Order: sequence, then C-alpha cells, then structure tokens
Amino acid sequence: MIQIARFEPQALQKYHAYGGHYTSWEDVKFDEPCCVAAFSEKRREDDLSQAWHLWNDEVWYVIEGEMQLEWRDPPMFNETHIAAVKPGDLILLTMGTAFKVTVLTERVRFLWVTMPRPRHFGNDAFFAGS
Repeated sequence: MIQIARFEPQALQKYHAYGGHYTSWEDVKFDEPCCVAAFSEKRREDDLSQAWHLWNDEVWYVIEGEMQLEWRDPPMFNETHIAAVKPGDLILLTMGTAFKVTVLTERVRFLWVTMPRPRHFGNDAFFAGS
C-alpha cells in the first residue's frame, strides 16, 4: 500500500500535556501500527516550559521557523546540550531523552516520524482535553 499526504495548516489540532505546560499543534497524517507521521507546529506564545520525555525514537525535519533545542541524555541526565535548529535540519531524538523547545521565531513547523507506532499513540485520549 502507498499513502500520500500533504500538510494542511488548517487541520492542526491543539495537544497539550503536563498540565498544559507542553503545547503542540499536530496534523497527524499516518497513524498505522508500523508508523506515525505528523506535521507539528510550536508557537512562541504557547507554554513549552515542561521538558518532554521521549517514549520512542523520533525523526524531525524542520520546514519553517527556528527553535532552540535543549536536551539531556539518559541514564543520568547530567549534561545539558543546546542547539539552534533551522529549516532543512534533520534531528534524531532517541528514546528516553528529556528535551525542551524554545521557539525563536513566530512559530516553527516540522515533520516528525516514529516507527513503529508508540503504544500510547493512536487512541482517543491523545488529543483529549485539547
């Protein structure tokens, strides 16, 4: 099977976690057992104060905007790394990493892909309360 999708900014749905201290806008294109792929938008005015912990490996490809990515690697989370990220950058985020995003422009948009689908994803609760 082949599936083709296109990013539609008007289809973005608000998602938040950590009591609203991590906000993202998502346009999920593929939600299959083998793969989840979505376009994501993070906005400067949204609350991104909580670090996100990855439950799976993800690949991000930045399409628009700039952000600062700050992360700490498991298992000890002792050393903090910081990188400026801009359009054209490809990022591999590995499971267990704790990271924070600071949006440097009005918004940043990127495509993210994870394989296979994380067990917590793809259910009605993912966007609940958004």
